[in-house]
Amino acid sequence: MPVVWTSHISCFSCGKEFIINRVTVADANAAVAVMPCPYCKAVPNSAQPHRVNYLQNVNLPYRRKSGCQVWHCSQ
Repeated sequence: MPVVWTSHISCFSCGKEFIINRVTVADANAAVAVMPCPYCKAVPNSAQPHRVNYLQNVNLPYRRKSGCQVWHCSQ
């Protein structure tokens, strides 16, 4: 199974945060340079890219809310 990530990004223009789910590291890095902000619609460029706050590995096929006993398939 290839490694997939959730990417937490901040807009370079408005500073609001948004998430891109289930991407590779290369796709997450490309998104900060080409993907418009979903809030202010600002399009980044090479001089002003969005900022990646963190990447979280989401390869686990099952997830569970904290404090809950039930597991859910996330695929």
